[in-house]
Amino acid sequence: MVSVKGEDIITKANSEFQSASEEDKLRRIYETFENAESVTRISQLRSEVGNDIGWTTNYYAVFAAIKEFEKTITSSNLPTKTIDNSNFILIIDEINRGNVSQIFGELITLIEDDKRAGRPEALSVTLPYSKESFTVPPNLYIIGTMNTADRSVEALDTALRRRFEFVEMPPRLDLVDQSLTDATDISPRDILYTINLRIEKLLDRDHQIGHAYFMGLRDLSALKNAFQHKLMPLLQEYFFGDYSKIGLVLGSGFVKIAHPEIKKADDFFADFTKTGYESDLMEKQVWHLVHIGEMSEEDFLSAIQTMKVKSCQL
Repeated sequence: MVSVKGEDIITKANSEFQSASEEDKLRRIYETFENAESVTRISQLRSEVGNDIGWTTNYYAVFAAIKEFEKTITSSNLPTKTIDNSNFILIIDEINRGNVSQIFGELITLIEDDKRAGRPEALSVTLPYSKESFTVPPNLYIIGTMNTADRSVEALDTALRRRFEFVEMPPRLDLVDQSLTDATDISPRDILYTINLRIEKLLDRDHQIGHAYFMGLRDLSALKNAFQHKLMPLLQEYFFGDYSKIGLVLGSGFVKIAHPEIKKADDFFADFTKTGYESDLMEKQVWHLVHIGEMSEEDFLSAIQTMKVKSCQL
């Protein structure tokens, strides 16, 4: 039985075509005869195509169904393939933290500009599951982000470095507000500028704080929250618990000497045999961070004043 339904041709006979040789026989019939009407006798299939064709009735039925289906095909119902010339962007965040071979695999070569589709040295790969040929189009832009303060940047795969252009993205001070709505003399922009000046001096320019920490800070409460939950934890990580350096960045309003009231070793240490270290240890300064969340707005404003904020000139 042969039926034609839409774009599907379903063939069922005493046996189904399951081998390449059977497909080849059908192809030979299709190439020999122009249409089903040109076959006046079933024996013609053997005489003109080959005596190796068995089940001639089945082959003829399939051939006739194909030719009948071809009559229904017009340019209007043929599938069309449109080419989208729009640009597409693929963003891979923290690309330096990933395993490059697992992210790209064999595509690491295909993303090169001269290896993309339509280029002189275009390459393609066969996808492992679908077995389809795949190539990277020229209108796909791959953006990988990374933090230069991250130590993993130093070991970035050489193959990745060769295939990407590196664009530095320093802090954008112009994206940070110049003043607060409830404290016009406080400038988040100038604060960020001042902090980064000092971090560059104490560490390096790669550790400068990005503008995202200070974007959208409209009032004193928002600035205080940014100091408490974003800025201070980051500085603690930067300086590995050396709070004196945090004090050099933020000032005495945010970093205090621990137990300044204790002056003598006898008042500080337990009753024990003298070791000779007591006087040296008492001269060592220990610093504590002020709990910003417990500050009043007045205390926070006073702490900002101790920073000696520098004016930023854009």
